[in-house]
Amino acid sequence: MLKRHRPLSYKHLLVQDSDTESDEDIMNHHPQRMRHGNPIIGLCKGKKKMKQKLSFDEDVQVSIPTTAMPPNFDSETVVELAREYQKHMKKITIVNWQGLAKTLKDLYGQPLHYLTHMLCKQWDKSRFGSEDAEKPLDTIFNVTKAEAIIWEVEAIHRLSTSHLHLANLWLHDPQFYDFVHDVLPFS
Repeated sequence: MLKRHRPLSYKHLLVQDSDTESDEDIMNHHPQRMRHGNPIIGLCKGKKKMKQKLSFDEDVQVSIPTTAMPPNFDSETVVELAREYQKHMKKITIVNWQGLAKTLKDLYGQPLHYLTHMLCKQWDKSRFGSEDAEKPLDTIFNVTKAEAIIWEVEAIHRLSTSHLHLANLWLHDPQFYDFVHDVLPFS
């Protein structure tokens, strides 16, 4: 349903590009699976990994992106780089609920429901005047739990909100189109 996209394991990060198949390889070597849905799912159903080398015609040109990882990066270096990156990311504070909602939208590429934004705004307003009003959220409680709360609220809003209730709220909110435009761009 509305769950984060995360890898099944972190071992896949240590696999070299030469050990994996690209989407084009899958489509070229398994055209019958393309007719039956997702090619990745078809390959994962107990099939052994293809070990054959691909032979290219002389007319085919293969371009390698210039932004590829330099060859001198081994797996330990990448792991250490990821550790440092994660340490740095943990230092970046999430100041309020609206900031967390925006971060989730940017991170997962999904627009959040209008009511989820309004609820985050209300939660931020409820902090005004409290002793923790100036503290960032991540110093008050675990941000992972806050993220889980937002996803649960998002599921409720997406699955059970009446369009009549939304229309009534939008009639009283002149800025509603800022949120709606992410889902339904106006012409």
